[in-house]
Amino acid sequence: MITLVWALGAGLLAMVAIAGAAMARKHRRQAGEPPAAGRGLNPRLKESIACLDPGEASRLVMEVFPGLTREAREELGGELVAAGLVGRFIQSLSDGTEGSRAMAAEILGFTGSTMALEPLLEALADRADAVSLAAAQALNRLESPAKIPLLVAALREPKKWLPARVGQVLLHTGEEALLPLVETLATGEPETRRLVADLLGEMGDGRAVNGLIEALEGEDAKLRAHAAEALGRLGEPVAIPPLMSAMTDPSWEVRSRAVKSLGQLRAREAIPLLQEAVKDPEWWVRANAEEALAQVAASSEVSRQESDVSGKDT
Repeated sequence: MITLVWALGAGLLAMVAIAGAAMARKHRRQAGEPPAAGRGLNPRLKESIACLDPGEASRLVMEVFPGLTREAREELGGELVAAGLVGRFIQSLSDGTEGSRAMAAEILGFTGSTMALEPLLEALADRADAVSLAAAQALNRLESPAKIPLLVAALREPKKWLPARVGQVLLHTGEEALLPLVETLATGEPETRRLVADLLGEMGDGRAVNGLIEALEGEDAKLRAHAAEALGRLGEPVAIPPLMSAMTDPSWEVRSRAVKSLGQLRAREAIPLLQEAVKDPEWWVRANAEEALAQVAASSEVSRQESDVSGKDT
């Protein structure tokens, strides 16, 4: 009798398991179908996320995610937050294959959840390029006041985080990152300050000019070189006198980049110094000086022609 009851119970459990598996397969099949109209999220996928247990639901999302449109992915992010599944994908950032970790990072970016901020920052340090890149793209989508301080702090640990990847996210953040970066330019470690100078140059925001001028006049020759190049990208005339002074720097790299920036700034007042720089003992300085003189001359010719046209019109 006991054996019969046990057998019946085992059979019932097996039937339940089979039915559950069949239901999960049905949800996966239906969730993968395109929506009846538009390009949004399939309503059946929403139902599946709500009905399935968290493990099945997260596996289902991983299966169908690659085929979803951007619009559907953005809608999916909200559904995952509502279903309390963000934690599942955070866990997936450190488990599984490179591909699954990268996909988990990408999915988290569409949730907009601040819970994912620090885990994604950790994933940014992943040795697998696909995971690190996916984490960077996900961080680009997340909006949180805490993001910039965390990224700036990551810049200070270049042995853990790839500086170029962190810099990519900061550049995407835009002007909100400007003031923290200017502060780091003045207070960070030498290697960090050089990287920050490059980032400020790429941002091209004139509000960084004073900080970069201070760096140009500092004691670190490598930082002076990075600051000289960044100042040329900002396009601020106030940088011309400090750059002219930098043309006598003992470091040829500083002289070379200062000369290049003066050409970018079309600094006519620097022509006599640029003519002297053509005689510099270092080839790079001479080459950049010749190019800078050509840029200034071309700019002067354009201005002259514009002036002639304006005079004829009057």
